[in-house]
Amino acid sequence: MRVLGIDPGTRIVGFGVVGLERGAASAAEFGEIRVPQTRAFPERLKVIHEAVLELIDRVRPDAVSVEETYVTSNARTTLRLGHARGAVSYTHLRAH
Repeated sequence: MRVLGIDPGTRIVGFGVVGLERGAASAAEFGEIRVPQTRAFPERLKVIHEAVLELIDRVRPDAVSVEETYVTSNARTTLRLGHARGAVSYTHLRAH
């Protein structure tokens, strides 16, 4: 079994793939997707969506876990993180 974990962000999307075999877990792959800050926010969400879709197509996970959005005192930051999480969640649902 392969599990893909995703930590969504508006600048960096972190990910890790864990392989589970015979009760033992091992790190199969990990990395980050860097999102260009020079793009408008809707375009950055599109970059996240497309990059995560490619990642899912490449690693073929059996399950995907998306980290909960971190809530800050800055409402704008929290809302933007929620948008990034939504882009990742939508991509995951669309890929299956």
